[in-house]
Amino acid sequence: MKNSRTTIKDIALQAGVSIGTVDRVLHERGEVAKETQERVLRIAGEMHYRPNLMASALTAKRSYSVVAVIPNADENTYWACHLKGLKRCEQQLGAYALNVEFVFFDLQNAQDFSLKTAGIAKRKIDGVIFAPIFRNESVNFAEQLDEANIPYIFI
Repeated sequence: MKNSRTTIKDIALQAGVSIGTVDRVLHERGEVAKETQERVLRIAGEMHYRPNLMASALTAKRSYSVVAVIPNADENTYWACHLKGLKRCEQQLGAYALNVEFVFFDLQNAQDFSLKTAGIAKRKIDGVIFAPIFRNESVNFAEQLDEANIPYIFI
């Protein structure tokens, strides 16, 4: 049975346990008999259970901080579209407490990129989106983010 919308309730019914038991097993929150834990995990795997990340984000009551490092949109209309899209994403995901900080660099100046990205990896942030325009500087920045265990994506 493959269903991308499998819920904790579905697993509980199949395993013959309560929703609370499934929740404790999946989130490693409490005392559950080893046999029950194994059964719940097996059934969750068979049912291709995937947590609903949006629901988790809503109930977590925490904010997420992302830094977007892109070329100055005033200098290039191509990057203005990216800025507009990122701002729309931030607005649409506002219910999930997503905060995007924009850092702009000069599209023609590798030193400006390095200057603007300096120290970002030392901050307490949840992720980075950046335009890897300058190869060496981008590799250096990505290595800093890797060392700090900060996830990043290229745009």
